[in-house]
Amino acid sequence: MKTTLSLILIFVFCFSVKLPSMAGTVRKEKSNKNNAERKRDYEEAVKAVKSQNFLMSFYAVVDRAGDLNALEPEGNFLLVNKENFTLQKSVSMVSNTFPGFGSFKGDFIDYKFKVSKKGNVEVAFKLKLDKKLISFKGKMNQGDNVILGAMKGKIEEQEIVLSGNIQPVQSHFVY
Repeated sequence: MKTTLSLILIFVFCFSVKLPSMAGTVRKEKSNKNNAERKRDYEEAVKAVKSQNFLMSFYAVVDRAGDLNALEPEGNFLLVNKENFTLQKSVSMVSNTFPGFGSFKGDFIDYKFKVSKKGNVEVAFKLKLDKKLISFKGKMNQGDNVILGAMKGKIEEQEIVLSGNIQPVQSHFVY
């Protein structure tokens, strides 16, 4: 009986000693996979923004009171295809920012793209909607496909700070 109990205790001890090292290996492999995916997403985002063919899904906005609010990205996005754009705003974005919801289409103009020495991407452009202009200026840090920027113009009563993901259009739509 003592021998059986001793063997069980030795087995449990050995297993518990190996478990953390195995968990560390699994964490490291998962981290490497996450880093590889993030790097791929960043590279795809940079190519998409540079080619002016991207989808910017908004997931957060700073409202008029200065509070950060979450948005549903599938209802709040900017789709850019060279010289044209579609801006989709849901009711939740309108209630936190500026009036008017639904889809808006217009011209994508005055585009500027710059990559800093550190690899950060800076983007500026204007959206021309009828005779009104909305300007956007944003920054995407190296290794991340998240852009933080601000929109302002005659449609909005104030500058609106937005953050969202940048993705190539081809990853979401079939032509």
